[in-house]
Amino acid sequence: MRVEVKRAEEKVTVTQLRLEDGRHVPLASASNGEVFETEPPFPIRFDPADLLEP
Repeated sequence: MRVEVKRAEEKVTVTQLRLEDGRHVPLASASNGEVFETEPPFPIRFDPADLLEP
């Protein structure tokens, strides 16, 4: 999983990656106001904006 935080823009992007043939391939991605949702390896669902400090 990759988490990118751009504090100046108050933006967070979360991307789930899977290794295929020696390369990381995106499976799911979301930014502020969107829902990041995935099943493997365990179910998770949240708005990446929740990761920013108040």
